[in-house]
Amino acid sequence: MEIERVWMGLPSHPDYYRDFPKAKLQKRLRDGLAGFARDVRRNRIVLHPAFRSLLENNLANKDRIDYLRKLGKQPIAYLARGKAKESSTFKNIKIRVLAPEPDVSVYYTTSARERALTTALAAVGTGHEKQVRGGDEGFDWDFPAVARAGAAERGGISASDFERLRRAIREHGVTAARFIDKAQNNTSLCLLIEAAGKRLLLPGDAELESWEMIEKKCASELEPVDFLKVAHHGSHNGTPLQLLDRLLPVKRKAHAQVLVSTKQQVYGTKNPVPDGSLLKELRSRCHKLVTTDGAAGTAVALSL
Repeated sequence: MEIERVWMGLPSHPDYYRDFPKAKLQKRLRDGLAGFARDVRRNRIVLHPAFRSLLENNLANKDRIDYLRKLGKQPIAYLARGKAKESSTFKNIKIRVLAPEPDVSVYYTTSARERALTTALAAVGTGHEKQVRGGDEGFDWDFPAVARAGAAERGGISASDFERLRRAIREHGVTAARFIDKAQNNTSLCLLIEAAGKRLLLPGDAELESWEMIEKKCASELEPVDFLKVAHHGSHNGTPLQLLDRLLPVKRKAHAQVLVSTKQQVYGTKNPVPDGSLLKELRSRCHKLVTTDGAAGTAVALSL
């Protein structure tokens, strides 16, 4: 497959943090998290698979972005709401960028979010003993079902020191990993495509903070769609239910299709992905819901 041009979110631009210095808080947190991961590897600490997956998934993004940058024949188009001339790119196809905002610090600079993110940064960056508990996003990060190491397995570390180590990983590392995960999800490209009389909405991994800004800045675009790619793999925090009456009104059920790119029993126990109640609500609003869970190959086919 030949790729003419790669589209990426503006935060992926190499000079992004120079142009938007307020967003450097996210970069500092990611750098701190990378240092935490290096310490884990150096000290040969074995992390719970759920936490390790969360950590590796976020820290691997740079390699993925570098790979994508090499694919297109033309220079990369770095897009953000209000910063793209996307509507004239294709004849008879109208494409609008609803997100991300050019300065992604808007997603985490309101007082509560900024305090939480700053606390996570301090925990990872300085090692201060703050009693911080991150959003569990479906996991009990105490892992009560996991067997505890006995004295002979702690390598000479006292029980109290070992417990402090566990607490530091749980409270500081998990907090930072969760916040960087959320921050990166909210930089997702959200595209509204109109072609052949159909409206397709592709919100990437957008979480509620991104939707909140879309609703504020692009309210006129939030009209019924013929196709919705559900955000964030069908997570409970990826689709604001209050918007479904506008995007997928029940009276248009016969005209709407929904795709969920997801896999069950990988993420979440308290809040499993995909969210069952969300899927039930979506099915009540479309005539066809397709999920990639269990699908053979790497693609699914839909006809609008």
